[in-house]
Amino acid sequence: MPIKTPALALAALAAMMTAGFALAERGAPEADTAAALSGTSWALVALNGEAVAEDVDTTLNFGDDGSVGGNGGCNSYGGSIAYEEDGSIAITEVFSTMMACPEPQMGQERGFFAALGAAERAAITDEVLSLYDGSGMVVAELTPREASE
Repeated sequence: MPIKTPALALAALAAMMTAGFALAERGAPEADTAAALSGTSWALVALNGEAVAEDVDTTLNFGDDGSVGGNGGCNSYGGSIAYEEDGSIAITEVFSTMMACPEPQMGQERGFFAALGAAERAAITDEVLSLYDGSGMVVAELTPREASE
């Protein structure tokens, strides 16, 4: 009888490990992050913990095709987003129009583009999208925008 208990425990452990590997192979965190962001539109409300200028409209739109884009506060921009298996993100290949604008638009845009480049993780809590850098610091906070905005 004592032999069955360890055997059952081993079988349960093997089943849990198999289920865990199956989830990892499907990329559950990757799929969750992509599903949560795909097709959404956001407005910037804070950069590095500080409120942004109220009269500067900085947006971030996530396409269904792995693209990002919007308005940086002065210039239109676009780029790509990769959703990694561990739930991390990488926003790359960011390009923009090259108009010069007065402050605070230009400064906010530079800070926002830097935040996009530094973003390694995204999380939505209480309808606020937070972008985190590699050290775990919040580099940008955004709130949902209506589709018509």
